[in-house]
Amino acid sequence: MKNVLIVTPFMPYPLNSGGNIAQFVFIDKLRDDYNLYLLFPQNEIDDNFTKLSLIWSNVTLLPFKETFNLKVKRYISQKIPAIFEKYITIYSLNKRYYDINILYNTKMFESDKYYIDKEFVRYIEKLVTIYNIDLIQVEFYDFISLGKLLSINVEKVFIHHEIRFVRESREMKLLKPSNSRIQRLLEKNKLHEISMLSFYDKIVTLSKVDVEILQSNLPNKNILPSPIPILPNINFLHNNYSVEFSNKLVFLGGGAHFPNVDGLTWFLDNVWEMIKIDFPDVNLFIVGSWPEHKIRKFKNDSRVKFLGFVEDLSDILIGSIFIIPIRIGSGIRMKIVEAINLGCPIISTTVGIEGINLEPNTDYLLSDTPLDFLKSVKTLIGNPELYRLLINNSKNNYNRHYSFDALIKQRKNIYN
Repeated sequence: MKNVLIVTPFMPYPLNSGGNIAQFVFIDKLRDDYNLYLLFPQNEIDDNFTKLSLIWSNVTLLPFKETFNLKVKRYISQKIPAIFEKYITIYSLNKRYYDINILYNTKMFESDKYYIDKEFVRYIEKLVTIYNIDLIQVEFYDFISLGKLLSINVEKVFIHHEIRFVRESREMKLLKPSNSRIQRLLEKNKLHEISMLSFYDKIVTLSKVDVEILQSNLPNKNILPSPIPILPNINFLHNNYSVEFSNKLVFLGGGAHFPNVDGLTWFLDNVWEMIKIDFPDVNLFIVGSWPEHKIRKFKNDSRVKFLGFVEDLSDILIGSIFIIPIRIGSGIRMKIVEAINLGCPIISTTVGIEGINLEPNTDYLLSDTPLDFLKSVKTLIGNPELYRLLINNSKNNYNRHYSFDALIKQRKNIYN
């Protein structure tokens, strides 16, 4: 069997984020066909590590302990220059709070500064020799520069979960007007990302949309789509559940990911009050871990309920309307797959649904403005037949385009 070393900044467990789920699904299905070695920074052997070790007894987990000195180096090389550049830009704009909030949370000030220590690179090269590795798979933008840093003659594949320059461009479009300083930074970051990708033998994205974007910038590279399949053990069977609306709107996503913070804040500030007036019995449930300081302003609203991490989503999602008010970001959103899995009609922005082959007004309702969102909510609540139709259509369409076995085979073809 081929020996594959997967290098990721995040241990793919627990399944509390789209990134973890995306990694877990593929590794779980490929581990019987390949010798998989999973390398990730991890200072402590915690309960999640132990649980994952038991689930994946045939995957070699390789936690890399980061020393204090390494953390100091990263802070000096990556964080301090990013903070300095961020505050210079904020000072130069002197704009309203919401724009400042975007600038505080964007990753654009450190996109070309991610620090990877030589010790970590040497450790990877050592593992290649020890385990006779045939292919190195690098996950996420945090480690994008590994393609350049690794000097060994082994095939290198980069899994691009989110095109950073697309996300940053969308973030900065929310700043009206922008300025020349920001435009220069966007261009510099884009050139950096394209340059780092050029060191890989293959680039894999989660959607055909992202393939097209990257091919226009890297026309001579081997860029391939590999969408994430629906987990077969939690497929939704329509006849098993009631599909009547039960006064629940649901947003799925944690507060550590800024596109989630931006999208939910936009919805609460611009749409939610209108829904509350028209539908006094409807509640909004937010699933995912959110730090206290990010939800403080909404804590006084008894109809907005932050649930934290929920392991079994079926109880909360079934009978709900699933909202995706995402305005920035790139790549496939696992939250859409979760909604389709459990039979939820979806209302989404254009950015939120990007990369998924679903048809607006047939498989989901497209809403890019506050009034569009309100209209879509009213339509679904007042039309039970449409509510059920969207559930069935989205499920059937997704399965038609994204067969589980076909998508696993597609990923295997990339390895082979």
